[in-house]
Amino acid sequence: MPRSDLERSDLLQLVFGVACDPAADGTRLQIGRMPRCPWCDAAKIENWEATEPPRMVEVDIRHVTHVAWRRLTDLEKVKVVADAVEEIRRS
Repeated sequence: MPRSDLERSDLLQLVFGVACDPAADGTRLQIGRMPRCPWCDAAKIENWEATEPPRMVEVDIRHVTHVAWRRLTDLEKVKVVADAVEEIRRS
């Protein structure tokens, strides 16, 4: 069990996505996740750099929803979060 407020906040960021509905492609929201490659959609970008001068890019970002989460009972929510915490501990 995390002891400090910082450890608890880190854990919250890691498990928050289980309370969110998945994206259309099935991926889960993850706070702090690195961006995907815009050309090949790879999850691990080996090299990237900033543009000079910086350029603005418009991107449509869907709203985070919690439809499936709201349908769960409190007991089911506890289990979902506990399973996510356990998975994090194993990795």
